[in-house]
Amino acid sequence: MIVFLVNCDYNVLLSWAFYYFFASLTTVLPWSHCDNDYNTPQCTTGQLSGLGNITNVTNPAYNVSGETVVGSDPVTEFWE
Repeated sequence: MIVFLVNCDYNVLLSWAFYYFFASLTTVLPWSHCDNDYNTPQCTTGQLSGLGNITNVTNPAYNVSGETVVGSDPVTEFWE
C-alpha cells in the first residue's frame, strides 16, 4: 500500500513538471498576460490607473510609493 501511494505521488509530481515544461515552450507564455480563463477581474499587467508600475511582486497589493492598489499580476494568478 505504501509503495502504491508513493508511486501516485511521484506520478503527480512528474505530471506537474511536464505540464509546466510544455507550457513554457509556447510562443506566448500563459503567465505573461491576463487573457486566460483562470484570471480574476483584478488581474493587471503592471499599470493600475496611473499609480505607476507595480514592482513589489511579493505583495502586489502595494506599489513602490506605498499606495494601496487593488490587483494582482498574471504570474501570481497562474502559479496559484
